[in-house]
Amino acid sequence: MNDEIKIEEKLREFFEANYEYLKESSGHSINELMKERAFEQVLIYWKKHRQMILDGKVSSMQISVPNLRTPNKAIPYSIEGMIDVLEKDGKRSLFDVTTNSREQIEDDIELYKDELNLYAYELERMKESDIGGTFVLSTSMPRDVRYALKNGNASELEHALANWNPIVPVQHSHDVLESAVKKVGEVVEKIQNCELAPPSPSVLKKEFKDGRTFCSHICENCDIRKSCEAFKGV
Repeated sequence: MNDEIKIEEKLREFFEANYEYLKESSGHSINELMKERAFEQVLIYWKKHRQMILDGKVSSMQISVPNLRTPNKAIPYSIEGMIDVLEKDGKRSLFDVTTNSREQIEDDIELYKDELNLYAYELERMKESDIGGTFVLSTSMPRDVRYALKNGNASELEHALANWNPIVPVQHSHDVLESAVKKVGEVVEKIQNCELAPPSPSVLKKEFKDGRTFCSHICENCDIRKSCEAFKGV
């Protein structure tokens, strides 16, 4: 119990330091209630994934995929990104952490598959080691977990956490590499050619499994949506 208290105190320390950094760097702050809810989610994340964290070594790694060329105009480019790595039993598993719900992840699984397999291939090439697997980890708490927290019922929360599966496996295959690189290359060419047209209104109206639309999920975070013709047409 004392060890658990010390861990939670350390998490609080890290949380406060990170919050202050974000507040200073972004110029935004949140009220105390929202701040406590955010820390509550950190604790839930720890309780749910404690064993995975303790059984293996979790770290972040910057990966660069150099010397790529676009499919049509052969424009040179490279891909860089940060990826989370779980090392356990001599194997490395790559995973992406997202605040999206499990339903949203499953809707966009092809995007995660392209990203994770691309990084997995490069890591295998660099480290000459096999990848144990690839997956996406959702930090979005499901409804029954939120209700249990709100009710303050410890047994209800324990049951809800046991039933919560935030890990979405992603197929690890070299077969998707060529298509993944081609997709990125096509985006690079569009950027270089200033082809920045938005999706059509029909795409913006598309519904995800959780009931939200592309518009409410994506466009609401876009700073120029008010001047977007597609957004105006929804």
